[in-house]
Amino acid sequence: NIFYYFVNNSFMITFVDTEVLMTKDGRIIPKCIFYEDKKYEIDKILDIKRLASTKGGGSAICYFVKIKGYTKKIFLDENKWFIENKDN
Repeated sequence: NIFYYFVNNSFMITFVDTEVLMTKDGRIIPKCIFYEDKKYEIDKILDIKRLASTKGGGSAICYFVKIKGYTKKIFLDENKWFIENKDN
């Protein structure tokens, strides 16, 4: 289920359902995300870093990915995946 979380009444992050591969050596590899009732396949993982979310605050593991030719960031915070949205 996708839902919205507002931070400081100005920024928005969206939690998304994510299909992942959990490898036997402990790596977590996202395969696709579900956003607004659509499935988006992750074509390639470009990089993985622990970063602060510029919109959501705090830090999380940031996956820089290619989806349909666009570079996007998806975040893993504990067991929740989210993406950053533009300001309202």
